[in-house]
Amino acid sequence: MNRVIVVGSANTDLAVRVENLPSKGETVMGRDLTFFFGGKGANQALAALRCGADVLLIARIGTDHYGQRLARHLKDSGLPAAGIAADDEHPAGLAFILVEPGGDNQITVVPGSNQHLSPADVRACADWFAPGSVLLTQLEIPMDTAAAALELAKSCAMTTILNPAPFAPLSRSILAATDILTPNQGEAVALCDSAEDIMQDPSQHLAPVLDLGPKEIIITLGQDGALRVTRKRQLHIPASPVRAVDTVGAGDAFNGALAAAMAHGCSMQNALRLAGAAGALTAATPGAQEALPSQEDIEVLAGVRFGSQGHGRDPG
Repeated sequence: MNRVIVVGSANTDLAVRVENLPSKGETVMGRDLTFFFGGKGANQALAALRCGADVLLIARIGTDHYGQRLARHLKDSGLPAAGIAADDEHPAGLAFILVEPGGDNQITVVPGSNQHLSPADVRACADWFAPGSVLLTQLEIPMDTAAAALELAKSCAMTTILNPAPFAPLSRSILAATDILTPNQGEAVALCDSAEDIMQDPSQHLAPVLDLGPKEIIITLGQDGALRVTRKRQLHIPASPVRAVDTVGAGDAFNGALAAAMAHGCSMQNALRLAGAAGALTAATPGAQEALPSQEDIEVLAGVRFGSQGHGRDPG
């Protein structure tokens, strides 16, 4: 079974290009206002879908103008309607994004209906949870909903992935139900609650987190690739040689492709190569969901296929 269940947010993104990101109190002139479909949950679900996985997105979407367009788009993209709850009481989520020429960005999210996705919404889709599948969630939804999804998936012998973004302190119960954590570098520092440069010895700094449950922590490093940290070792995965023009959605593409690769039965080394290629290709194209690459393009850049086991023992 190559099923991926994504529990998370779905938004409409309003993106503006600026010459420089504003500092505190500064006003900058923008150009090229563009509307994109986004939200970390929806982005990751569609990324996994494009990688050939059987995907269910569990989300709550308002029925206002933005929400109707968003729900229709997700269904037209191939996601089952079964996981998408219509919310008549709260507006759909919106994200306001500033992007500078180098691709760096600032994002403000107004969660709307995403903030009302509940554990009951997750339990309503319990029939989709099955051994061998992968659960992927993030923190643009209530923490108790993410926790309920992780715990249900764990009880069903699924692999669980938590992308701790935007960062919030994680409880022991959430960490115990998480197999793989995928923070970026800033989130990894927050996980350690340390002012030190944890990248000098990430295995040591992250050991207390790994002791609470996760089997591994994958730190995404942007143009520097990714770092896999386990209790025994750490492994750097170089970035794919692609020029970034817009990093919006690149982390989501990484996570979605990683989940899809795990669902396809890839070795972790090959899964990370595929995930890195997905993130790089997304960063090379403006937009979020519009920029998500195809399975074929990811496999060409990564040099491996989804389902590849690799050679020899996957180092843990």
